[in-house]
Amino acid sequence: MKDKIKILVAEDELLIAMDIKLKLEELGYEVTSLVSTAIEAITKSESDKPDVILMDVRLSGSLTGIDAAKIISYKHNIPIIFLTSGSSEDVLLHDKNFKPQEHIPKPVETLVMQQALEKIKQKILLSSKPMQDNFSQPSSFTY
Repeated sequence: MKDKIKILVAEDELLIAMDIKLKLEELGYEVTSLVSTAIEAITKSESDKPDVILMDVRLSGSLTGIDAAKIISYKHNIPIIFLTSGSSEDVLLHDKNFKPQEHIPKPVETLVMQQALEKIKQKILLSSKPMQDNFSQPSSFTY
């Protein structure tokens, strides 16, 4: 994995999005884009190719952050950390068709965000390790 993790931020409140961007950059992450709708999140996930997406559960427009996450997860293997407020957390955690990898409450605290990103980073690192060859392969096959 690259040294600097690229993060897409999907948050419909500009001041919150800018605050998250500043916190991420202070932590050494690269923010690829700030988007406010699910459609933008889907589009930018394809063009920016982020390593991680911070996704608000509730976004502007007709689709929610959960809708966008389902589409992005189906099309790409990009980890998504949800940003939740009290009521949106209930919606997120009770969606039987989609289980988030991580979620962090708003207002976003730097340490909580950093811990969630470290968990995702460890999962990415573990999944990118080559599988150990625990079996011997035959030198030839007979049919």
